Amino acid sequence: MHEISEAYDVIIAALPVLQGEAENLSADGFKAWKKNLDVAHPIWGRLADPKLDTGSLKTLTKEAKDDAKARLKI
Repeated sequence: MHEISEAYDVIIAALPVLQGEAENLSADGFKAWKKNLDVAHPIWGRLADPKLDTGSLKTLTKEAKDDAKARLKI
């Protein structure tokens, strides 16, 4: 029983953090971010640069969404 606890306690302890991250990376999380434009957000933050033109913003948005999807799979 002790060996099982040692193997899985770390994973179980990380679940709340991962659930919070998953909520931030969802479509609803993106909508919430757009209201505040938090530049410190690890995925969406790079989209808050006011100097970006429409083409660059579109490309970065697609890349950010792809990064978020990849992270959510983890």
